[in-house]
Amino acid sequence: MPRVPTVTNQSVESRGIPSARVADQSLNLGGAIQSLTGAARGLQQQFAREAQVERDRADNAAVIEAETGLDNYENTALFDPQAGAFTRKGKNAFDLPNQVLPAYDAEVKRIEDGLGSDRAKQAFKQRAARRRAGIGQQLNRYESQQRDVYYDEQDLAGLKSSQGVAANYFSEPARISEELAKQDAIIDARGARKGLSAEQVQEAKRASRSGTHTDVVQRFFSTGDYAGGGKYFEANREQIGSDDATRIESALSIERRRAAEQAQRDADRREAKAERTLAEVDRQIASGIPATPEMWKRWADTTAGTSFEGEYKGRLADERAVQDLLGKPIDEQIRYIQDKESALATGGGSLRELANVNRLKGAVQQNLALLQQNPLLFDERRSGASFTPLDLNNLGSFDSVNQIRDRADALKSLQSRYGASVPLKPLLPQEAQQITGVLQSVTPQRQAEILSGLYEGLQDPKVFQGAMQQIAPDAPVKALAGILAGKETEVVTKRRFFGANETQTAQNVARTLLEGDAILNASPSDKKQDGNPKVGLYLPETSLLQLEFTDLVGDAFRGREGAAQLAFQAVKSYYVGKAAQTGRIAASKEDVDTSLVRESVTAVLGAVSDYNGAGKVLAPWGMDQSTFEDRAESAFRLEATRRGIPKGRIEDLNGDIGLQNAGDNRYRVTIGKNFLTDSLGDPIVINLDDLPEAYVTPKVLR
Repeated sequence: MPRVPTVTNQSVESRGIPSARVADQSLNLGGAIQSLTGAARGLQQQFAREAQVERDRADNAAVIEAETGLDNYENTALFDPQAGAFTRKGKNAFDLPNQVLPAYDAEVKRIEDGLGSDRAKQAFKQRAARRRAGIGQQLNRYESQQRDVYYDEQDLAGLKSSQGVAANYFSEPARISEELAKQDAIIDARGARKGLSAEQVQEAKRASRSGTHTDVVQRFFSTGDYAGGGKYFEANREQIGSDDATRIESALSIERRRAAEQAQRDADRREAKAERTLAEVDRQIASGIPATPEMWKRWADTTAGTSFEGEYKGRLADERAVQDLLGKPIDEQIRYIQDKESALATGGGSLRELANVNRLKGAVQQNLALLQQNPLLFDERRSGASFTPLDLNNLGSFDSVNQIRDRADALKSLQSRYGASVPLKPLLPQEAQQITGVLQSVTPQRQAEILSGLYEGLQDPKVFQGAMQQIAPDAPVKALAGILAGKETEVVTKRRFFGANETQTAQNVARTLLEGDAILNASPSDKKQDGNPKVGLYLPETSLLQLEFTDLVGDAFRGREGAAQLAFQAVKSYYVGKAAQTGRIAASKEDVDTSLVRESVTAVLGAVSDYNGAGKVLAPWGMDQSTFEDRAESAFRLEATRRGIPKGRIEDLNGDIGLQNAGDNRYRVTIGKNFLTDSLGDPIVINLDDLPEAYVTPKVLR
């Protein structure tokens, strides 16, 4: 069956002719055939026209689609925010047509190759060519603009860089001139390129020079050289614009005011510092410690040129006077201060004289305080001596023994110069603290060994006692145990009518003390699991024990409440230590063993004597009551005779006097509630160590 061509998707295809129905009648076949032939030809022509229309439509649609694709490419290639040609700036836009158009041509070729008909390809190609010409013109214009932008940027960057170089070489005029010439060349080239007038070029040069000179001045200012900046400004003022000149003049004016204010502040600070320095000098003089040459030089430099310079020079003379005074015996120092104060009180004087006396008094007081508290440090500061720290783990070594003996010699030398009141303290403060810490961390047996080793190293009972006194403030019971451990005598702790008395060596008393102290101060790990310390087994109620203690010692510690409390702590330690040794367990909190309290007092403190019924007093440790009273009576007779008291008066007083402990086997003599004095009003003090051999009993000799 014949096919009628139709247009489908830009192509022509044949379709069958619709079936014709023929009437069942007789036909004029010739005419009919002729008519049919004409009709068929007309139909073919109609179909051909329709097919051409469809082809045109298809070609037109294909060209539109191709141009749409080219539009998308052009938008991306030229206007994409990230990579479009028109986003390229400055140097990156140079030769832009040759960067873009070849890719454009390739895209046109790709799209053209996808078109079906030659007519569509030709139509697209013509339109793409026209578009290419327009794009090329836009690219050329954009490139030209960017070239101008780039050249301007380079000109400005070159000018800015040159100005920066000139500023960095602010102290080299020749280099600044080179940079100014370079800037002129840049501006001339820019003027020629942009077609600027001569006036515009000159104005640009003036602005550039003004900016350069201003930057140079600012660079001077940034280094703090305002004088140099001001000098440069004046030399180049004619080349600096009025606005820049105004800013520079304002900065110079501000700096001049600031400099003047700073100078005043500096002067005020120097005055204040000099005043503080003078106060520092006064404190140094009052301390009694000689200042070093470096200190005097620093003080001189600080006060030089101030209103305090004259006063400082006066302090030099004051320092010499103080050091001269401090080099004298203690009693002379005190007498000198008293004389000066008396002279001012009676005759008057200036404020400076009063200040000098106060400085001298302060120096003497601090000097004496240091001498009493730390005589070794005093010796270092006064004489330049140096004491190397001891090896506390090896006190018995040859080197340690020699060190300690050197210290003892130094202390005795101080006593010879400043009097017997200089304490024999052979330990440096840090050494005393270290020994105290060690004693608190070891067993009682080890404590006794350490104290024994310390005594063996010192080999001097008095110096050893001085060392233990240094330890006493932080460990009083241990210090007392150390003093006892250094004694070579024994004490009668129980007297019996029949048989030998019960005695203990000083070393045994020391160990008992330390054991009791360890129980009383047990750490939590040493306590029972229920949290109660072992001390509860041996110690009754403390207040009841103290009542028994007070009843025994009476007023032996009158006027020395602190000493009484320390003595009770030691007695309590011995009580607990002895109870632990003997297994004496307190039946209750009220169970106080009075016999053990009496033994504890005698073993720790010494025998208690109610001398002449005038008040209780402690005998020297290890001396029984009877011997003590005999020796005290003999010592009183000797001392009273030395003081010029008539023999008859001595006999009258002998049975009425009392004694009060004054330390180191020394006793103040009392009469009633007062101290007994000689004709000069000085208290009478007896010393049992000063008795001639004739007065020493055989028991004490043993």
